[in-house]
Amino acid sequence: VRSPSGVKVVQVTPGNVAIGFEATTSKVVRVSPAVEGTPAFGYEVGAITSTPPTVEVFGPAGALDALQAVITEPVSVAGASSTVRDTVTVGAADRNVRIKALQRVDVSIEMRLAPSERVISGVRVDVRGGRAAMDAVEATVTVRGTAQALEGLTATVLRAYVDVTTARAGKQALPVAVDVPDGVSVVRVEPDQVSVQVR
Repeated sequence: VRSPSGVKVVQVTPGNVAIGFEATTSKVVRVSPAVEGTPAFGYEVGAITSTPPTVEVFGPAGALDALQAVITEPVSVAGASSTVRDTVTVGAADRNVRIKALQRVDVSIEMRLAPSERVISGVRVDVRGGRAAMDAVEATVTVRGTAQALEGLTATVLRAYVDVTTARAGKQALPVAVDVPDGVSVVRVEPDQVSVQVR
């Protein structure tokens, strides 16, 4: 122990300190781009890519065993409605891990139209696949899709039906199905079943 002039060290406790050494090794891990901010209204984050997609890191073997990815500095998508591209630095949370050679990557973040839901009432329910009697029924259908896909979608465009193709003769409750255009999915149908008299 070094001491100032005039000071004498009498004792040091503990007298010995154990120091462990780990072998330095390398590993290829993926790059995980960090994203911050909220896109423009009606849009959401789509595919995120990094070029290169992986980097080689080196450091203590124990630190690399648990390391699966390195992260980039955040890329902002605030207010974005089209693809965002940026060149950013990349690093590891563990300061004992180092990036080999490359420290910057090109990140591309796609913006896509965000799906929304819409409730359409007054959709007529018909019978398909055979002969059956049914009281006049109108369904309320909740659909999901992009604003573009849902544009112009009305009760007269949707086709709700019960399929009696394989139904046995007699009165029974059958599920209501709905045909929708491409890019649109059915979230909910009310009522989801109707009573029919199959002949």
